[in-house]
Amino acid sequence: MLTMLVVDDDKFEREGVKFLVDKYGLNTAIVEADSGESALAYMEQNEVDILFTDIRMREMDGLTLAEKVRDMGRQTKVIFMSAYGEFEYAKRAIHLKAVQYILKPVQVSEFVSVVTEVIRMCEEERQSRKTAKLHGSSGTAPMADEGLSKAIEQVVRIVEERYASDLSLEWLAEQVYLSPNYLSHLFKKEKKISVNKYITLFRMNKAEELLRTTNRKIVDIARDVGYYNFPYFSSLFKNRFGVSPSQYREEA
Repeated sequence: MLTMLVVDDDKFEREGVKFLVDKYGLNTAIVEADSGESALAYMEQNEVDILFTDIRMREMDGLTLAEKVRDMGRQTKVIFMSAYGEFEYAKRAIHLKAVQYILKPVQVSEFVSVVTEVIRMCEEERQSRKTAKLHGSSGTAPMADEGLSKAIEQVVRIVEERYASDLSLEWLAEQVYLSPNYLSHLFKKEKKISVNKYITLFRMNKAEELLRTTNRKIVDIARDVGYYNFPYFSSLFKNRFGVSPSQYREEA
């Protein structure tokens, strides 16, 4: 079954989406998040087929969330919800390759139509990937474990050398001539951790080292390890080390 992550800081809105999905028998499991930050944290650890997010939320809004999901290299289908007349948001939604844009208050017929269509798209893509994998299995057999392990180690070297750059799963996959999904599968199998989680951990460890051994401004250190959104960097650092970057430096 597909998974849809519903993101809205209004519990009533989330409950409404869950109710409609259940009432109309839409073929998707629902996961909830009450903020962009918690949604992003969930997606760093789990696969999500459809991201159904409100645009206007406290702190990280839906557009920023979608940008970060795209930066992760995910092919997640994005459906935005927003109040009527917020055309500037609509423009950015198109730029972020959102598949649909639903106006509030949500009309039941529009909701069912949109979600049904997006589910169909996801299921078709999933079937295409299965077919491609079956067709490609004999072609990858001669490469065997040794060649695939070398590809994974090459990805590791790229991350260690270019961690300050914008690293996406798609771009890394291109460097080793694998599909993003196949690379993701192989990397987790080999390293027991996802590609994106590995990148984050490596960057956080580098940031910790720079905080401990240099006097560079913390905002500059964030950029040194690939993060231009300082609050997001601080959130990741605290999640990794239990304290904010500034607290860590003081204690160190």
